[in-house]
This record gives sequence, C-alpha cells and structure tokens, in this order.
Amino acid sequence: GMLNQPMGALVIGSMPLPLLAAGVSIYKLSSPIGLMVATGGMQTLLDQRTAIFRTAIAQNLSLGRAPVDRYLQQHHGDAAGLAALAAGQAQTLSYAYVTSLFAFIILAVIPIVFLAKVQKPAAPAADV
Repeated sequence: GMLNQPMGALVIGSMPLPLLAAGVSIYKLSSPIGLMVATGGMQTLLDQRTAIFRTAIAQNLSLGRAPVDRYLQQHHGDAAGLAALAAGQAQTLSYAYVTSLFAFIILAVIPIVFLAKVQKPAAPAADV
C-alpha cells in the first residue's frame, strides 16, 4: 500500500494535458482489472494444485501401510476423518505453493516497475 501511494501523482503528474483524461482512466481501471485477473489465476492454480496434492496424498493412503492402519485403529475405523485430513493437507500444500509462486512473481516485477521511468514533458518555451 505504501508503494502505491505516490504512484498516482507520478503517473498523472507526468502526463501531458491532452492525455490526462485517458491516463487517469487507465490508472484507475488497471488495479481492479489486475486484481480480477490475479484472483481468477490464483483460484485456478489453487484448485489445480489441490487436485494434484490430493491425488498424491490419496495414493499413499492405502490399507496395509502402518501409519494408515494405526490411525484407523486409534479412531475406530474412521476413514472419513482420514480423508478429511488428506483433503486439508492438500489444500494447505497448494496454498503454500501458489502463495510462493505469486511472491516470486511480485519480487520479479518490482525491479521492472522501478526501471520504468516516465519522462516528464518538456516545458514550453516562454515568450519574451
């Protein structure tokens, strides 16, 4: 939030007057559109990774494996509880994966934002 505060003044302050309305419109619309795209992308990745992790965890939950048998004995054959644990673990792992991916993307974009400099238009020559 602190990084975005001076950005509006920087963008709008460097725009020539004929392009000011278009610049303000683009500036105001870019954040909501970016958030919508990022939210959709994050949810899609989250669903996909959850399915992948759930499949991998379910493959390891077979009868005859000591940890699975021990859990079922301690919880009186509660397979639904075991499935709920597997689903929760898959969601946790996928959330960690997607959050790390988006953190990497943000860290990669920060230098690009700072390198993108807008030239201030030259001041008109004063009449003498």
